[in-house]
Amino acid sequence: NVRELQNVVERAVLLAKGTKIEPIDLPFENGSVPEKSAQTAAWDVPPNMTLEDLEKVVIERTLQRTGGNKQAAANLLGIYRPRLYSKIRKYKIDVGTLAAP
Repeated sequence: NVRELQNVVERAVLLAKGTKIEPIDLPFENGSVPEKSAQTAAWDVPPNMTLEDLEKVVIERTLQRTGGNKQAAANLLGIYRPRLYSKIRKYKIDVGTLAAP
């Protein structure tokens, strides 16, 4: 769920000790960090980056990963395609530059 992810990211940004979100900053049900997350969960988040900036980056990277396929990107993001189109317009994302050649 995108809303849940948004809440987790907001919380992690607020609780992070520095400019990186570490696995310890992320809430897990049993208090442990999944093995894969332990390796990839630390992100360099610039101090002035807003949640909207982060959302735009996630959408752009997802579109790159799917070769510009909006339906596949929406599925990966856990949102409906019309919502993705709305966010693409909101953030003025040029999908053509993100699609695979």
